[in-house]
Amino acid sequence: MTSPRPVDGERRLPAEVFLGAVRSRIRRSGLAVTEVARDCGQPAHVVRDAVQGRVGEWALYRRILEVCGADKAAVAQLHGEWRRARSGTPASNVVPISSRTHEQADGEPPAMPVEDRELRATTPREFISVLRLVQLRSGFSPAQIAIRSNIPRSTAYRFVDNKKNTALPTKVEQVKAFLVGCRLPENQVRKVVLLWTDLREVESENRSSADTGVDHPTVLESADGKADRPETADSLRWLADEIVERSGGPAGSPAELLRWVLAVVYVLVTTALAAVLVIATSGWAAGTQVLAIMLVCALSAGLAASWCTNVGRWTARAPRTGRPPSDGGLVVESQGAAPAVIGLEKWSE
Repeated sequence: MTSPRPVDGERRLPAEVFLGAVRSRIRRSGLAVTEVARDCGQPAHVVRDAVQGRVGEWALYRRILEVCGADKAAVAQLHGEWRRARSGTPASNVVPISSRTHEQADGEPPAMPVEDRELRATTPREFISVLRLVQLRSGFSPAQIAIRSNIPRSTAYRFVDNKKNTALPTKVEQVKAFLVGCRLPENQVRKVVLLWTDLREVESENRSSADTGVDHPTVLESADGKADRPETADSLRWLADEIVERSGGPAGSPAELLRWVLAVVYVLVTTALAAVLVIATSGWAAGTQVLAIMLVCALSAGLAASWCTNVGRWTARAPRTGRPPSDGGLVVESQGAAPAVIGLEKWSE
């Protein structure tokens, strides 16, 4: 004996009528079963079995209908169909499925207030948690808020995914629309928007600091693999130490000071002689001017040679390496078969 096949809506089985109405509501919401399951806090296979298999508990169906944006009238009608499906009572001729959108619904789920002290965040992850809190207190699912706020559904889900999303929303307009869709009071909307602005500025400052690298002294290695002098501004200080060391006296000694005075005097005298020569010989004959210029050049060359000879006394010395000699400063002379230590070679740190 075969089971009767329903011919029209009046002869359909109560369970088939009820489950068909729930599936229709899911299709009209535009949500996938996985999205509905995520909002319901259930695995996808549980929701799929609930709308395709045997009729389960009413609490799950009520949550599914709320996620899909069904108004109170449609939920009440389907609750009656669920009772008939569970009891086996024949279904009614028509199952009224409201075609009104959520904005046209007679009533909305009650929203729980959010306190100002809860609207605080110091990191992007905490800001996402604030949006998640606002969404939960609103009584709407992310899909419903996306419809109310006129933002992409994927954006609404990303705003409240505080487990995987750690990035601050990029568009403050979408954040504001999301908060308005959650029925958050205007003063709290402004508070959250200002919070987003502060976090955005902190992110920009951190990004600028990361892009601005700090230069460190570059240390070159010599042929023996040991570090040489740094090629930075410290090399100027190193050069000054070299001059002092090679001059045979500490910085600021009379000999060192005299060398710098001679150099300055040489430059000043040469410049003054050149100026006087140009002015004085302006009316002379060409041959006389050439002779005068040659005499001044000879005088300048003599001064330069004298100064360079004085400087050459310390430039001819061996350069200081900045490291003690390999023998530790000991001068050893061979005395027959056994070496004898004569003394310590002068070496200064």
